[in-house]
Amino acid sequence: MDTNCDGYQGCIGTPIKAAAPDGTMSGDDMIYDMVTTPPAQPGYDGMTFAVGARNADIVGSKFPNTHSDVLFWTRGPMGSVKNWSDRFTFTANFQNMGIAFGSGVARNPNTNETIIVGNILNGKLAVQLKPQIDASVAQNAFIAIMDDAGNAKIAMPIGTNVIANSGVVAKGVAVDKAGNIYVVGNYLGMPGFGDPIPAPQTTSANGFVVSYTETGAFRWQRFFTGSWDQSIDAIRVNEADEIFIAGRFAGTVYFTLNGAAGWLNPSGNSDVLLAKIEDNELPDKAGSAIWAVRVGGDDDDFVGGLAASKDGVALAGMFRGTVTIGNFGVTSGDSIPYWDAFVATFDKSNGSPKAATAIVANGMQLIQAVAVDSFGDIVIAGAYSSTLPSNAGTLVTSGMNDFDAFVVKIGPNFTALWAKDFGDTLDQAAHAIVIGPTTGHVIIGGGFQGALDGFTVAPPNANGFDAFIGELAN
Repeated sequence: MDTNCDGYQGCIGTPIKAAAPDGTMSGDDMIYDMVTTPPAQPGYDGMTFAVGARNADIVGSKFPNTHSDVLFWTRGPMGSVKNWSDRFTFTANFQNMGIAFGSGVARNPNTNETIIVGNILNGKLAVQLKPQIDASVAQNAFIAIMDDAGNAKIAMPIGTNVIANSGVVAKGVAVDKAGNIYVVGNYLGMPGFGDPIPAPQTTSANGFVVSYTETGAFRWQRFFTGSWDQSIDAIRVNEADEIFIAGRFAGTVYFTLNGAAGWLNPSGNSDVLLAKIEDNELPDKAGSAIWAVRVGGDDDDFVGGLAASKDGVALAGMFRGTVTIGNFGVTSGDSIPYWDAFVATFDKSNGSPKAATAIVANGMQLIQAVAVDSFGDIVIAGAYSSTLPSNAGTLVTSGMNDFDAFVVKIGPNFTALWAKDFGDTLDQAAHAIVIGPTTGHVIIGGGFQGALDGFTVAPPNANGFDAFIGELAN
C-alpha cells in the first residue's frame, strides 16, 4: 500500500536513489551528520544539509588519519546535491598533514540558519571572510553559523586558551525552539569555553556540554569528569524542548545531578551514559542532569546514535561481552576487534528502559545513526561485515571481509519491518540519517568505495571513499 501517496509502496524501504554533487573530488570523502528542514512547498521534503570530511585519508570507513578538509553539502527537495565545501578553507601547518572536518549539524528554527560544529588539528580554518580559527598548537573545535545561501554569519573556536598538551573535540550539536545552541564533546587540559572559569584540569578526556545563544554568545557550561576517559558523544532536543545526551565513560564519571553531586560507576571497561539535562540560567542548575542511567555490561560499550521524540528516547550502540538494559540482557559472541549492536528505548521522564533488542552475529555490526519517524518506528543505519540478522531477513555482505552500509526499520513491537544494504566487495558505510518531514522517506549519508549496489540510481565512484546521500521510501 502506498501509505503517503508518494508513488512507492510503504513499509518495505524501497531504495529510490543515491546522489553526490557533480564533479570529481580528490581524496576520500565521508558524511558524518545531517539535518533536514521543514518543507518549503506542499508535497515535498525540505532541504537537507550534510557535513563531514573531504580530500581526506579515511581509515576503516570512519575518520581522517592525517589530512582532511571540511565537507558541506546541501540536498534539495528533488534530490539534487550541491557542494558548498568551498565556504571552508583549511591550511595545514605542514603539507597534507592537518585535519579539519564537520562532525555535527543542526538548524535554528527561528532564523533558518544552519549550525555546524567540527574539529581542527595542525592548521588554521577560515570560514569565508571570518577570522581564521587557529589549531596550530593543539586540537580545537569550531562552530559556524550559515544562512540558507551558505554564507557564514559567525565562525569561532569552541575552546579558548587551548595550549600544548590540551585540546577540544566537538562530537555533536542541537538547537532548541528559542534558538539556543548546545554543543557536546570532550577535552584535555584546562581550556575555556567562554566562561571566566575554565574547565577542570585533566590529563585524560573529560566530557562537556556548552550552550550558546543563537548569535554565539556563551550561556553556560557543564562537565563530566573522572580519572579515566569520559566523552559526551550525542545530543538531541525533542519537540518539547527536552534535552538528552549520551556518552561513554570509563571509571567513575562525576557530574551534576539535580543541582547536586552525582556519579555513575561502570560495570565493565567502559559503559554508556544516557541523561536528560536541564536548560537553566541558574549556575547550579544549568546543564544539570535531571536523571542519568548507565547502559552496558561486563566489557566495552559505546554510543552509536541517539534520537528523541515526544514519546521517548531511542539509544543505539555497540558492545562486547554482555549488555544489560532493564530486564533485557544478551551476550556477544565476539571479541576484540569485533562488535555487536543494541537498540533500546527509554522513558523520557525518568530514564527507565522500555524495550531493547540486539544484533548479534559473526563479524561487526556497527549502528552509527538512529532516527524516529512520525509513526514512532525506529530507523537505524550503519555498516556491517559478514552478516546482519533481523526479523525482516538476514543481510549478507558481497565480499568476504568487506563492510556494507545498511538501513533497518524497527516497528513498535521491536521487530524489523524491513532491512536493506548497499555495496559491493569493497567498503561502504552510513553515518547519518534523517526522516523527510513530508514524505517520511529515510535519507542516509555516508561514504562508499566501489559501487552502491542496492540503489538503482547511484553516483559513480571516483576513487577511495566518495560521500553520498541516499533516499529510501518509508
